[in-house]
Amino acid sequence: MIKKAVLLAILLVALSFGSAFALEIDSLISGNPATNNNDVNASPARVFVNPGGLGDALLYGYYNVRGGNETFFAVTNTDKTYGARVRIRFREAATLTMLDRPLDCSNGSQEILDFDICLSPGDMWSGFIATDSNGVGTLHGLDTDTYVQVANPTGSWATDNLIFPTAFPTGQEFKFGTSVEGLTAEQTREGYFEIIAENRLHSPHSANSISYEACKQNQPSGSTLPDCTCGTMVDYTVNDGVVADVDNVLMGQAYIVNPPTTQTFGYVATALADFADTSIRPSPLFTANRPNLRDDSESTTIDPVNYALTKAQIITITDLDPTINAKSGMIVTFPTKWATHHDAVVAGKCPANSDDIFDDTSVLFTEFDDKEDTPTLVCKFSPCTVPGTDIPSEVNYVDFDNSGIFTSDGLVPIAVAGNFSSFTLGWVTIDFTTNVNNNVSPTHETTCTATNCLGSGSVPRSTHGWPVIGYQVETFGGSTFSAMLPVQYTTHIVLDE
Repeated sequence: MIKKAVLLAILLVALSFGSAFALEIDSLISGNPATNNNDVNASPARVFVNPGGLGDALLYGYYNVRGGNETFFAVTNTDKTYGARVRIRFREAATLTMLDRPLDCSNGSQEILDFDICLSPGDMWSGFIATDSNGVGTLHGLDTDTYVQVANPTGSWATDNLIFPTAFPTGQEFKFGTSVEGLTAEQTREGYFEIIAENRLHSPHSANSISYEACKQNQPSGSTLPDCTCGTMVDYTVNDGVVADVDNVLMGQAYIVNPPTTQTFGYVATALADFADTSIRPSPLFTANRPNLRDDSESTTIDPVNYALTKAQIITITDLDPTINAKSGMIVTFPTKWATHHDAVVAGKCPANSDDIFDDTSVLFTEFDDKEDTPTLVCKFSPCTVPGTDIPSEVNYVDFDNSGIFTSDGLVPIAVAGNFSSFTLGWVTIDFTTNVNNNVSPTHETTCTATNCLGSGSVPRSTHGWPVIGYQVETFGGSTFSAMLPVQYTTHIVLDE
């Protein structure tokens, strides 16, 4: 007869294979692209999280290449007719004090590498991040049929290293040190990344085709003629000559793999749909930090993206059963925190007591056992509120009971066993609308209006909580089995009538 612990391990492992890539959200999406918003009860006009996993912007919530880990990822253009020019940008996870901003507005998520790729119809580009011999996070791109475009330090089309089939065959180190305000090499080994579609492409007719080499030779130094970008693909324009945006056709996956132990944590990239409705390719091509989630949104603010990503609370189970050597943790990423802080600085709202939703980083963290009746010295009965819980960083690794699944700059230790002496299986909630003192946090609120993300005539509404991407991570049997699942969540949206 199979023991309960063994059966549980088998079931959880089976679930990890069967549903590791099922992005589940509640039936309420944060936007409705089909609505013209003449209806006063209409949903927000644009950006929404697509439960189908396709969008024109993708958020990969975590990479980690510490402890022998490597992170593999892929982005696919599912459009079989048109190509897509997209920007890939990697951001570090450490919370840094910015040199040109007040201390209360310290910020992380600094860009450590970005470049463009051009995906032909049906194309996929893949790469992996690892640690090089210098201890630096390093991107490897071995795809040989997708054109990569990196910033040219001379600004001249006459050099040969601007566009070529694979830009990183031997690896490209992430930026650190003087390049990124004191970021250490070690800190480049953890973070997250984003992929934003810039504009639609197509292959020119043979009669009008011009090769990259021919185009390059005919253009003056510094030219940014579109026909010279990404091989021989050219911009696709609609009838009025406007360069077209990319439809919701991009999908992405990532896997954090530890080759020595075979542990694998896989997830689907969060897909933002209708992020842009026109070409957002910057001119010149490599304008500082463009395109990005703030400056290239529909309202040129971070508000519509914050609105779409906001959760009131996130919920997951924890399994710390010692009979199967189970370990539990959560990854909690705030991919818009850098932009929200930046907006506050620009508006002169820092230091604290501003409108920045991330000013108060305390949250209400509650643990539940699986029986609702576990007596302990700390908490007499389940549930138990964890005192002093703070989620301070752009990327946070919430570690239950010193599980140590990941080494992280954003460690948030939660001593589960200290609250439930016999606790092995249960569940937890992180409430972003309520702080640790059980008081409502009025600053954890994003308002959507006709100006920043609603159509004319729509009723303003507010969503309460934080814009967040969350994953549950588990291991069983030491390093034998592993799983990574999206967390469950609730939303709290109020019409401001």
